[in-house]
Amino acid sequence: TNVLDIQVQYESTGIYLLGIVNLKRHIEALLSPIAKIQPELTRIDGNIFLQIDLSLVIEKDFLVSKKRKHRREDGGRKGYQSFKMGDDPFVLRFYDKHKELIGKEKRALMQSYFMFHGLDLAKPIWNFEFEWHRDFFKRYGIKTVEDALQNIETLFHHCMKIIRFVDKTTLS
Repeated sequence: TNVLDIQVQYESTGIYLLGIVNLKRHIEALLSPIAKIQPELTRIDGNIFLQIDLSLVIEKDFLVSKKRKHRREDGGRKGYQSFKMGDDPFVLRFYDKHKELIGKEKRALMQSYFMFHGLDLAKPIWNFEFEWHRDFFKRYGIKTVEDALQNIETLFHHCMKIIRFVDKTTLS
């Protein structure tokens, strides 16, 4: 009947501990005895951690895009800002990861992850992330996690063509 009876969401803790491919294998091993697995992607958040302070981009509005919907979000008591542009099926967001992790249980895990991958904890770490939904993937014939991973670089390049970083004061 093409009905998905179980939807599995991969959480960051599992992804950062096992990696997305190993996490997928683990979940399939758990579910395969009780269910026929027909993986179909509904959403992926693809991100890059940058050792750059992007707060100036937020403050000076250095983004240009055909995407009309965008907003700055305040982190409340944590004091961080984030920027979000777009809506389903494609969203860009970026924020100060150090500040976002304040008081979170996964802080130690993420700091270990950063150090393992050569990021300096004394410098800024910003999460630059694209949120892609099923309708976005359909344009590229992407149906599974494997398809998405094989095309992730192409997806990032395509998205960076949609959204440009520009110093608007230099435009005439």
